[in-house]
Amino acid sequence: MSSKNISTVVNLQRNFVRNTQSLPASSIPPSFFESAGILKHDDSTDWNDPNVLKQKLDYYEKILLEKDEQLKTALEEVELLKQKNNQKSNKQQK
Repeated sequence: MSSKNISTVVNLQRNFVRNTQSLPASSIPPSFFESAGILKHDDSTDWNDPNVLKQKLDYYEKILLEKDEQLKTALEEVELLKQKNNQKSNKQQK
């Protein structure tokens, strides 16, 4: 993972922590926390705990890598479609 991607994940994490700390726990659906790898929202959780942050960072890094792969696949498909379209255009012009 590039340093740019890592810094993006870290910045997203910081913003997430800042934004969610001001929200009452009841306004955040439990599924949101579960999708981030947090089993239960607990007010006693220290959001600055290195283990909690590491868990979240690992999760976001995994998601970012998956999205990167999906993007590469989609771009390859677009290129293939462009090539097929160009071949069709060339055949029709002849």
